Amino acid sequence: MRRATGRKPPYTVADDGAPTERIGDILVRAGVITPEQLAIALQRQGETGGMLGSVLVAMRLVDQADVARAVAKQLRLPLADLSHRQIDPGAVKLLPADFSRRYRLVPVEQTSEAVTIAAAYPTNVVAMDLVRAVLAPRALRVEVARESEILDVIAGACELVQMIHELPGPQDIPHIDHTRSTEEIEGSPDELASLGSQRPIVSLVNHIISRAIDMRASDVHIEPEEKLTLVRYRVDGVLHQVLELPKYVHRMVVARIKVMSGMDIAQSRAPQDGHCSIRFGIREAELRVSTLPLVQGEKAVLRIIARDEAAPQIDSLGFSVHDLNSIEGMLRSNQGIIIATGPTGCGKSTTLHAALSYLQHQGTSNITAIEDPVERTIPGLNQMQINERAGVTFASALRSVLRQDPDVIMVGEMRDTETASIAFQSALTGHLVLSTLHTTNAVGAITRLLDLGIGRSLIGAALLGIMAQRLVRTICTHCKQPVAPSETLLAAATPWLAVTKGTVQFFRGEGCERCAFTGYYGRTVVAEILVVNTPISRLVLSGADEEALERTAHAAGMRPMHADAVRKLLSGATSLEEVLRVLPLDAEGTVAAAAGMGLVS
Repeated sequence: MRRATGRKPPYTVADDGAPTERIGDILVRAGVITPEQLAIALQRQGETGGMLGSVLVAMRLVDQADVARAVAKQLRLPLADLSHRQIDPGAVKLLPADFSRRYRLVPVEQTSEAVTIAAAYPTNVVAMDLVRAVLAPRALRVEVARESEILDVIAGACELVQMIHELPGPQDIPHIDHTRSTEEIEGSPDELASLGSQRPIVSLVNHIISRAIDMRASDVHIEPEEKLTLVRYRVDGVLHQVLELPKYVHRMVVARIKVMSGMDIAQSRAPQDGHCSIRFGIREAELRVSTLPLVQGEKAVLRIIARDEAAPQIDSLGFSVHDLNSIEGMLRSNQGIIIATGPTGCGKSTTLHAALSYLQHQGTSNITAIEDPVERTIPGLNQMQINERAGVTFASALRSVLRQDPDVIMVGEMRDTETASIAFQSALTGHLVLSTLHTTNAVGAITRLLDLGIGRSLIGAALLGIMAQRLVRTICTHCKQPVAPSETLLAAATPWLAVTKGTVQFFRGEGCERCAFTGYYGRTVVAEILVVNTPISRLVLSGADEEALERTAHAAGMRPMHADAVRKLLSGATSLEEVLRVLPLDAEGTVAAAAGMGLVS
């Protein structure tokens, strides 16, 4: 969220305290209404005593967005979009709901120094004075928003407050141990299932999931602590706390999630996995649910997979033109194996799905994907779900797929020697194979394959290339601003900053409604692509170490991941803080090599 500056709202007023330009004049000058329409509206305002904006909306001469823009321009205040903003429930409760509805204003965020208010009519001096009195001594920041959005926020907050208010109190719940500070429920599985099926719990869980989808969250964490439960969303790879719940409702919430996902309510001392499909209006999603017993209780994590989310295009992920050409060149091969590598959550599966979509558009291949789990459905692909309980492993599935006349096979992960061996043998017998490994860089994947027992001759003959990657958050384009980094950040960037030429301009997001005041919206890939050519194959066969392989790869055109990160930083796509968070730029040799190849200018 944005940091409060503590400054008063920048109202522009004349000596008599009135705004320097009337809202009606602004709307006329903008061509939204005519002078004649304004005259009629002013006459009606005099008769009703209402705000001019409300009168104009009631007359259907303007809409609420027109009024909000005019008021923001009149008072030189920020214009808020509450429909895409992360609202602080604690801030909303600072003012009574009836008061907020009456004056069309609502607190949306707070710090220890200031409270931000979204108001439809900030010129209402009486209302603003009352708000200042209630919130004193904290400073007041004012933004302009549409009436309908303000009322929606109030209704949503009231709904959440009502949900929590309607939850059974600890004194009303049987089998609760009040002598323990955690106030854990010790009821039987049937009693827990009954408690979890109560309307307030069902509504609360639905609210948590629906709100997560609205905020583009990939995961929901329900985390028990000693005296409360935290709800956190992972958005663009970073966790954000959004809600605190009373601890005594934790097991009821987890029980509801277990019922939804077909898990065993009676089992709370061992990890469990489950899944379910959900629908909110026109939105559909798949939930992959995992529970884990902790000292404070069971933690539940829900992975959200949007059903209607189409496979991305390979050229939309953020690969440089150079790397994209290398990837497409590998995909045009009739046989061999391509490996995507990197830590968990770096986008490997997304890259492979994009690659499969690219191949599918060619329309001449039989493509089969073996996944665990199937996270998105791609039309025209044969997608198979691993089920280890039923004996369907990556290795057994791969054997079966080979009897289905495939041209292209995706193996979600090479976890063991058996799977890796079958995948490499398949790559030598006329199949194009795509898979993943967990290594930190491209060259490291070769060492990992050797550790899995794949022979050097097999690696040299079958391996087409390796795509190593990370994901960095991209700066929100709506609030992007140039910034001067701190001395600490500049010191951390010294290894590559020294080899850049000219002045480097850094950027960051100030925070706005679109990005939920994080300063970031979406992510992009930073990568290095190792294309296995004849010199690389010979080095693998000769037993060369990683250092020798990396030197040869750089000489052959592999652009280091650090260099790709630098390129995105210098282009203003991401921030210095984000790059250092994901990929510390402390490898002097790597960056110097990149500069020598002209990658940093």
